[in-house]
Amino acid sequence: MPGTAGYGWTDKGHVFHTKDGVDAYNAIDADLVCTKEGELWMAFGSFGLGIQLIKLDEKTGYQAEDDKTVNNIARRTSKASGGAEEGPSLIEHNGPYFLFTAWDYCCHQKDEIEQTTYKTAYGRTDQITGPYKDRAGYSMLNGGGTLLLERYGRYVGPGGGEAFQDLNRVRFVHHYYDNAGDSRYQGLRQ
Repeated sequence: MPGTAGYGWTDKGHVFHTKDGVDAYNAIDADLVCTKEGELWMAFGSFGLGIQLIKLDEKTGYQAEDDKTVNNIARRTSKASGGAEEGPSLIEHNGPYFLFTAWDYCCHQKDEIEQTTYKTAYGRTDQITGPYKDRAGYSMLNGGGTLLLERYGRYVGPGGGEAFQDLNRVRFVHHYYDNAGDSRYQGLRQ
């Protein structure tokens, strides 16, 4: 607690990192979830090999010594997608786990706004390590995913979201570009 004896922050380095030219996935866009059993897991990644998941040690915050597995839990497989998947968000809700990911391409603005094709897809599973499946039963590891959000009206590129439990319900907050007026404006919706 701020103001108490011993309060302070110390940088203890990376929780997990990847090396260019060695690892085929990126350790970015991290998201944490606590399982029903009290285990901590961290999802991360973008493009390439999709979304990864590792178990964390709840005391140190680093990858658990008893499980060094890097679980690939979602991956776009079509050539047309170019593997464009990032920004995982995990949440447990009434038993199952839900994985939300951002698909396609973000952040084109002004005259290029029509090239912003960002959207949000999700899947669910009973086990934290998957398989995460869409409503049709297809695995997110093999390109599956149920679309939750895609361009609607003036809202371009709804993605990069986070699911969380509020006081009385689950919410999903995401960013988008407002194509009515200033297309450089980036807003948040829930």
